Amino acid sequence: MREIGPALTKELVMTCRPFDAEEAFHAGFLNRVVDDDRLDDDVESLVQQLVGKAKLALLETKAHVNAVTESMVGTGRSWADADGLGAGLRDPEGRAAAEAYVGRLRRQ
Repeated sequence: MREIGPALTKELVMTCRPFDAEEAFHAGFLNRVVDDDRLDDDVESLVQQLVGKAKLALLETKAHVNAVTESMVGTGRSWADADGLGAGLRDPEGRAAAEAYVGRLRRQ
């Protein structure tokens, strides 16, 4: 939810609709989308950029951004997460819907 916002999160979770890489990119799930034939080259290019940087600078940057993000938007798990999952697993209608969804995925 932190990455894509509450509205799209609700839509995707409630509908369980599939989405492609372009939509994931535009929603903020991904930094970039590359063609299959360029994937290895683009990954190697990113790796080379990162290995050329000081390890401590990378680690501290990651830690700092994570800390700032945590203060902006609570990213810790809520006690209600487990309660919600438990309730969903106990609900016959919810279980049936989950089983139907997984069955559709298996047939694809």
